[in-house]
Amino acid sequence: MTVEYRKGDIFTTEINVIGHGCNCVGSMGAGIALQVIKRNPEMLTEYQHRCHQQQFKPGAAWLWTNPTTGKSVLNLGTQYFPGANARLAWVKEALTAALSMKLEAIALPRIGAGIGGLDWEEVKAAIEELSDQFPTTKVVIYEL
Repeated sequence: MTVEYRKGDIFTTEINVIGHGCNCVGSMGAGIALQVIKRNPEMLTEYQHRCHQQQFKPGAAWLWTNPTTGKSVLNLGTQYFPGANARLAWVKEALTAALSMKLEAIALPRIGAGIGGLDWEEVKAAIEELSDQFPTTKVVIYEL
């Protein structure tokens, strides 16, 4: 399946799974991650626990479902520490793990290319390549 690109606010999507890149030390204090946690505050404790117990590492994908809304958050370990230190290899590993879950659709921002510091064109090419390997999952990229 090809990747679809949309302009707009990812949080208004009809897609039930919103993915985002995050660090693995338990901090969701900026960017999309901060918006995710504001909308799903009950996820924070489990996220921090997983990070502190080293159960969530770079290259991992962890799906959390909001018990009230039924919408899911796909946490993608794209970097170890907060800031501009995402690695393309970790983005690819996390996306492979996510796409292996055989979800119907995933909405993503420009993961790893904002605060994470990666070049969007490289990340975009990796997403498109991986999406071709998992044709049953629709990938929708939201660009502001």
